[in-house]
Amino acid sequence: MSRSISGCSAGGQASRLPGRDSSLSAFHHVRPLPGRTRAGFLPCYFAAAFSLLLAACSNPRERAGKTLEKVTADQLRRDAAVLYKRLFAGHGSDFVVVRAKDWPESFQRFSPVRVGAYPDGISLALESKDSGEAGIYIVPATMEHQPSLAHGGRFERMADGVYWYSFGD
Repeated sequence: MSRSISGCSAGGQASRLPGRDSSLSAFHHVRPLPGRTRAGFLPCYFAAAFSLLLAACSNPRERAGKTLEKVTADQLRRDAAVLYKRLFAGHGSDFVVVRAKDWPESFQRFSPVRVGAYPDGISLALESKDSGEAGIYIVPATMEHQPSLAHGGRFERMADGVYWYSFGD
């Protein structure tokens, strides 16, 4: 008899019949659950694969690390330097919100929620909640310093001039 786990049918080892196709005909003795067909097995496999993929991609810090391997810290820092120079030329501001249309392609690859420019670097917010935010903090290529803790955040080095930051929480 077949059993059901979360709506998926599972049967025992099927015996092969001579001259028959080895695909689904091997399961000829398994009776589908009421309202289900043999094709009902397929969505269960997709659901399991999707769950594993979702679990692997749910940590923004890990996703950022994988993206950083592709984009490279040098490219991020060069793009940050160009953007920084353009934003702060003639400005006396402490913070500038960067419009999405002005994001360099290397920043876009991280899929940030928002991008902000501070006097000491650029933040790519990858996760934002009422209690705070987290993401990538980039020190432009023309600068050589660690980000300031004056913003009330925590910084962990990911690469030269690139940090994981978190504010709040």
